[in-house]
Amino acid sequence: MNIALILAGGSGTRLGGSLPKQYQELAGKPVLVRTISAFQQQDEIDEIHLVCAKNWVAPVKMLVQKYALEKVVQVITGGADRRESCFRGLSSLMKQHSPEDIVLIHDGARPLVSSRIITDCIAAAQKWPASTTAIPVQDTILDSEEGEWISSVPERSRLYAVQTPQTFRLGVIYQGHLAFPPDSPVTDDAGILAAQGISVHLVEGDKRNLKLTTQEDLEIARIFLGR
Repeated sequence: MNIALILAGGSGTRLGGSLPKQYQELAGKPVLVRTISAFQQQDEIDEIHLVCAKNWVAPVKMLVQKYALEKVVQVITGGADRRESCFRGLSSLMKQHSPEDIVLIHDGARPLVSSRIITDCIAAAQKWPASTTAIPVQDTILDSEEGEWISSVPERSRLYAVQTPQTFRLGVIYQGHLAFPPDSPVTDDAGILAAQGISVHLVEGDKRNLKLTTQEDLEIARIFLGR
């Protein structure tokens, strides 16, 4: 079974506005609805599970009903941060599904994920236990220890920008979360496994698969949609 686990618990304050970014409008629909729809329309996806803040559970259920997103089977209350929210989602899935099932963990604020990326992620998960969508870095990246002077210039050909979905065998990523120290810094699920020496395969991403963080991102997304 192929399961999409969409994380929509962030506050999205950098985007501005009265609503978290995943609930703001993008070309006539809430960002989260567009994100869910990308997986809803994908034949390979069997189920969609959502994780959101406690006070958004009821409104999200209403959105699911309003837009007839019938592959959504559960809306889960998130935690204090991304890692806790993701673990709550994975724990729920482990009670319902086989550890061998495939889970695609995706940011609720990445509404322009393509059908090709989703298909490639599922194909990768059938070969490897862990993978992440990523794109090569095109600009030169500088490392600065104090933010005023160049400390080093990493080799650009080896650098990639991480996107989602990140795709795993359900049992692998669940056990990875359990084994990872709770006080260790982490920004994504593939990083949890990589830090433990588990190989993570790269799946080719797309510049359009941007995460909406600022108003500029929202404007770019509207251009991509042609609206």
